[in-house]
Amino acid sequence: MSLPTFDAGDRENGGRPQGFGGAEILRFMRMAEISCPVVIITGYEGFAHEGGTTVDLEQLRQEWMLEFEGTLGSVLHYNSTYDEWKTTLSATLLELGLLDN
Repeated sequence: MSLPTFDAGDRENGGRPQGFGGAEILRFMRMAEISCPVVIITGYEGFAHEGGTTVDLEQLRQEWMLEFEGTLGSVLHYNSTYDEWKTTLSATLLELGLLDN
């Protein structure tokens, strides 16, 4: 969801964080006609959106599943306290044919 603008090196810290970087990568993939299944995993539940509004992860999930239909397999909330995200990730990977039973 928030990605550095470039890779970190020995003397670099990785640049500034770019909000919604995952969505930008998906847009680039579409433009470059790169097709592979993608799962977005984030630790955030709410996000500052354009115009200063806040949008929750469920709303973004719905928007992005439509915008990136055929590429985006799922948008998951990671929480180290609960294992639900692991179950959802496994089910998504099975559905995408990326994990054996």
